[in-house]
Amino acid sequence: MALVYAPGLPNVQVFTASGEWTKPAGIRAVIVEVIGAGGGGGGVDETTAVPSQAEAGYGGGGGYSRKLFQATDLDAKEVVTVGAAGAASAAGQFNGGTGGTSTFKTVSSTGGGGGTGAGVTSGTTLAVAGAGGSGSGGDVNIAGRSGSQGRVLSGLAVLQGRGGSSGGGFGHGGNARGVAGNGNNGTGFGGGGGAAFGAGQVSPVDRAGGAGATGAVILTTFF
Repeated sequence: MALVYAPGLPNVQVFTASGEWTKPAGIRAVIVEVIGAGGGGGGVDETTAVPSQAEAGYGGGGGYSRKLFQATDLDAKEVVTVGAAGAASAAGQFNGGTGGTSTFKTVSSTGGGGGTGAGVTSGTTLAVAGAGGSGSGGDVNIAGRSGSQGRVLSGLAVLQGRGGSSGGGFGHGGNARGVAGNGNNGTGFGGGGGAAFGAGQVSPVDRAGGAGATGAVILTTFF
């Protein structure tokens, strides 16, 4: 009677910085998940004009791709590229940075776009949000969610936005602020940065957007 052995438990490796993956001996297959980085939120400038407010655009979430590789598809060593977080905007009416692209072999996910900056106004304006990133080369490819627009209606900021979430749901965007200040950073993997909120003040201080969250590459190896 032949003996049947159950496969071993899978090994999970999470790359949060670029590097090199070494193929273990005796593997059967690897599921690779690739997440692009989140975009940064936009900043705002403030003035002494009271009452007036500003809300910048929020950063977009990174794309997501997943692919099953057989052991024979993989080289002894593979390059892993993890997208860098989209930079927070400078303080003032500046745009947030675009998130970096993450890759593994033929699988790639781009980062989210940065939100646009905004100026304080007593009128009605929209600040453009960063678009979500996209995934390609996977068995499953999911676009990241775009960030929220910064909206001011008759001099009052709506403040109900957030940065875009990553395509695979690994990261979430920074929330809107309740008081004037810098945007919140994206969280997890691939979350977009929050937008800055500003208001007319006697002593105005320009505000910066929040940074996006870094991307990631997750490898689940089956033996």
